[in-house]
Amino acid sequence: MEKRFKTHFYQVSGINLESEITLPDLVKKESGAGDVKISYGKITDLRLKNIFGNAEALQRRGFQIRVSEKAMFIDWEKLGKVLIQGGREVVVEPETGVLEEDLQPFLTGPVLSVILHQRGCLVLHASAVMINNRAAVFLGAKGYGKSTLAAHLQVRGHRLISDDIVPVNFVEDRVLTVPSYPRIK
Repeated sequence: MEKRFKTHFYQVSGINLESEITLPDLVKKESGAGDVKISYGKITDLRLKNIFGNAEALQRRGFQIRVSEKAMFIDWEKLGKVLIQGGREVVVEPETGVLEEDLQPFLTGPVLSVILHQRGCLVLHASAVMINNRAAVFLGAKGYGKSTLAAHLQVRGHRLISDDIVPVNFVEDRVLTVPSYPRIK
């Protein structure tokens, strides 16, 4: 018999998301159809072959990645597998014993970035605040103080737009940022 999971509804970066995995960092909604669905499932070798063919996986210590035009597969050692397709579907197959809390930062970080990219956004590893009705975006490598600067500006009364992931859309001659989850990482 198939195990049933409760569906949770969220909004993040202009996306309505429904998920079988609780994502407490995101803004919760009561209900609604999701633009993106995150569910538990089995990711078989046959399914991966059908999507990626014989494309080689990029292997690094602790993970491997396969990429096609419309899909990305990530296999994190000791955490599990994630398949992201078309910016609309995410299948998660956790390793045995992995807790939902262990999955959450990966889903709201790297996986959300891939979803946004697949949906046409430029995704920056940055922080953004509103200053004089304009987005001020701070880019930099890990540990360079992006979040710290955003937090200091927030304390001084500037509205936080996004931290860690800043999605950018290009609309006609304008560059727009989309608010993400309302917290400093």
